[in-house]
This record gives sequence, C-alpha cells and structure tokens, in this order.
Amino acid sequence: MLGRPKKLYVGDQLLNARTLGHKTKGMFDISNPFDYIALDAFQPSPSIITIINKAIKTGNPLLISGDRYMRELVARSVAYEINTKHKPTHSHYFCEWKIRKGQNFRNSLYHFDHEAKKRDLEYYQIHPKANPRKENEYYFKAGPIVRLLEMIKTDPVRQKNPHKITEDRPILEIQDVHLADENFIIELMEFLHKREEIFIPEINKKIQFDLFNKPLIILTAPEEFQLPENYDGVIYQHQIAFPEKGFFMDLFTPKYSVFSSKLTTGSLGFKKLSKECSEGVIRVLELMVDLFYITRDNDLLQTKNNNLPLTIPQLNDAVDTKVMEIKEDQEALDQYIKELELALQSQTNLGSQLNAQQISQSIKKLIRKNKIKEALRTLNLIEKRLKKDQQLQLIQLNATLNDINFKERMGTESELILIPMRNKLKFDILTLTELITN
Repeated sequence: MLGRPKKLYVGDQLLNARTLGHKTKGMFDISNPFDYIALDAFQPSPSIITIINKAIKTGNPLLISGDRYMRELVARSVAYEINTKHKPTHSHYFCEWKIRKGQNFRNSLYHFDHEAKKRDLEYYQIHPKANPRKENEYYFKAGPIVRLLEMIKTDPVRQKNPHKITEDRPILEIQDVHLADENFIIELMEFLHKREEIFIPEINKKIQFDLFNKPLIILTAPEEFQLPENYDGVIYQHQIAFPEKGFFMDLFTPKYSVFSSKLTTGSLGFKKLSKECSEGVIRVLELMVDLFYITRDNDLLQTKNNNLPLTIPQLNDAVDTKVMEIKEDQEALDQYIKELELALQSQTNLGSQLNAQQISQSIKKLIRKNKIKEALRTLNLIEKRLKKDQQLQLIQLNATLNDINFKERMGTESELILIPMRNKLKFDILTLTELITN
C-alpha cells in the first residue's frame, strides 16, 4: 500500500487547453529533448474524479474505457494536475506507452536484444579489429516503467536532494491494453503486488521503488474491452462517456471566435470578419457537429459516406479545414452553409428510409457492443415512422438513458445499481426493436 499523498486530484486544472513550455528531457523517451507539451482541455465528471482519487490513494491501477480521444485525456489531466507545483517537472513524472498487438508485460520493463549480441559476438570472433565487442548496455532498451523511474531521477528537485520526499507522483499511461498478450493484466498485477525492485541481470542493475516511486498506472481500452477474471488485486474501472454536442460547441466557438476585435489583418494573415460572417461561421460549426453525430451514431450511414468525419480528431481536422476556407473566401460562406444543410438533410432522410430489418440488425450490433446511446439514436432516426404508442416508448427510453447518464456523471449511484439499470434499458430497446420489426 502506498502512502497517502497530500495532494489529490480535483479536476479543475485543465478546464481550458494549456501549453506546458520548457526545455528538458522528453516524457516519451528520455534521450529526446522537446520544448513544450500541448494539453487539450478536460472537464471530468464527479464520478471520474472520485475513482481517480481512489486509484491515487490506494495505488491500484485504473482502467479507462470509451472513445480513444476522450479516454486518452484522463492520464494527462491527472499527471498535469498533481505534478504542477513545479510545472517543468511534469515531464519527469509522466510516460505514455502505446501497446502494439501481442506485446507482453516484460516489454513494459525492458528489452535486451540477445540475438543481436550473439550475432555481433560471432562477427567479433571472425574479425576482432573490424567488429569490436560492445558492452551489454548497447543491446539494452528500457521499457516504459523503467524509463519513467529513470526520468524521475532527472527531476531538478531530486537531483539537488535525491532523498527529498515530494508530493509529485509518477503516472504511467498504458494505451490500448486490449491489444496486449492475454496474460498481460495477470503479470502486471503480480508485478505490482510482489516487486519492490526491478533487477536487470543483463546489465547487472537494480532499480529500487521508494514510497512515492511506484507509478500510478492508468490503462486505456475501447468500451467493449473486458478485464480477465483470474487476476489478483484490484483494478478500478470507469467508462468515460462520449461528449454531447455542447462539448464541441464549447470547444470550437472560443477557438474560432473570428468576430473578436483582436482578429485583425496580419494576426492570422486574414482580414477581420464581419459580425454577419462570424455568425455564419458559428452556423457552419453547428451543422458540422450535427452531421458528425448523425453519421457517427449509425453504422448503416457510415458505409455510404466514407468521407465524413467519424472520430473527434477527424472532426477537428474537418472544422479546421472548413474555417480556413471561409477565411480565405468569405463570400463562399452562404454556399458552405447550404451544402452542409443539404448533406445533413440527406443523411436524415437516408436514415429515416432504412428498412426495419436493417435498423434491427444495426441496433442489435450496437447493443452487443454496449453502445446504448448509439442504439437509441438509431431508433430516433425512424421516430416519425413509429406508431404513437411506440413513439411514447421511445421518449421514455431516451429519458431513462439521460437519467442513468446523469447518475453516472454525478457519482450518486454505485455500479451495483447502474449495471442492472443499463441491462434493463438494453432489454427494453431490443423489445421495442422487435415490435417495430414485426
């Protein structure tokens, strides 16, 4: 059990995007210097703040599942907030590791290239002068856990006083844990509970864990990922919800507040937009977000529209591109709005015309993936085609989902209560789907 750090996670330090500028060793690889870290805004719910603090207090790992963009905001937010007393030290206490398919837990510690050493020794025996023998360190590569512990030693505060106990806490984010070897979780938990040091026999080196050196490990995976049943210890779990439309308008509107008096010729190389044009840009943003949601939530529409954004980074890129086009040619704004309105209407019409069998198959697929919100939005596309009593049932199902999501965000109910509520909602959605199909 780790000592209880004085400073816990509040979740209020990254409500706006930040740029952390400094010149020090990198958080991904200590051999690569970098100048700054760009951190996206993250607005955590009360429930995720609670579970993050449980993980911080106990030292148990935390699994964050859900949309890739949203789940990967969590670890950076925690690392930034609890390691900001001396902001330049942030990079000394945070490491990201993106798992490749089939990687095992040993890869998180280190890799020693025995094959390369064997080959070089053979060359050395044949031509000693042309192939001098290399030290074992040449074949050694630190994994993310070892790398993070080595990064801590480069903290200027610790370099001045290696024995100083600080409130800073190392964070290791292991991304895409679903791609790892099937025994990864089991071996990770065995390591966390039994090891007090890492011994690397190939280079005869020990790395000790002190009270605050044990990293807080945050795992990320898609929402359908399930932990194995036979691991020892505790892993906290939280499924981070995909943001509603208001999230994107809050994100884009300040970024593209092009009607600001601060935007003058030369600031971005464009003339200041008129108030009418600025309001038009906001309308473009609204239409792009609406189009994003209607396509993203229905896999039947996605297959017919491969060029439309389906992920948050793709939406960001599409919005950036469209706003740049408007700045270059403001007279084309009305045309862009008409094109987006037509595209949105086309998608809406296409969704409402899908036959009942297609709708049923799509909803069952979404329910199997535990995507309740998307399943309901698929049903909403054909709301006007439903009988009046079925429309009322659909309204009630949407209200139930909103109630569950609110309780989950606020942390007012435990998972023991929420899981049966979600299961009942999934059953009711499938029941209504069957009625519509028949």
